Amino acid sequence: MKVVYLQKKHTKADAFSLTKALLEGANDIVVDTSTHEPKYTGRQFEGDLQKVIIDHLELLMVLGKLFFQRVNVGGVYDARSGTFRSLPSGVHKGFPDIFILKNGQSIFLELKSNKGSQSNEQKIAQQQITTQGGKYYIVRSYEYFLGVVESKLFA
Repeated sequence: MKVVYLQKKHTKADAFSLTKALLEGANDIVVDTSTHEPKYTGRQFEGDLQKVIIDHLELLMVLGKLFFQRVNVGGVYDARSGTFRSLPSGVHKGFPDIFILKNGQSIFLELKSNKGSQSNEQKIAQQQITTQGGKYYIVRSYEYFLGVVESKLFA
């Protein structure tokens, strides 16, 4: 059975459909990610960029192409106490937004809007990651992300 996946927007439902096809014996799945169009237009927000990149990575992970994890190290607001809860033990300020693992390669993505800049903690984390051999990228657009994915993960 051959499954061709040509969607303009990849969703979790699409990823589940592909998983089901794989479980039902599909062994020839074609994925055309070039038709994926990000939802954000004009003024870009970090959250919009994160959403479209995570949708893309979800699809690749379901297909067994890589492993990824979105890392949220921002403080969590506790409405009852009116304060931000501190980070759990082992969670470090400045850790990049997304961690990707592919064939033993560690890739870290820090997502920023067009005008966003790294905090001091993020600069320190970048230096520590690259010192240990990790690849670290500041991603400001979906197109740049695609270039990183294609050139660094699937070259």
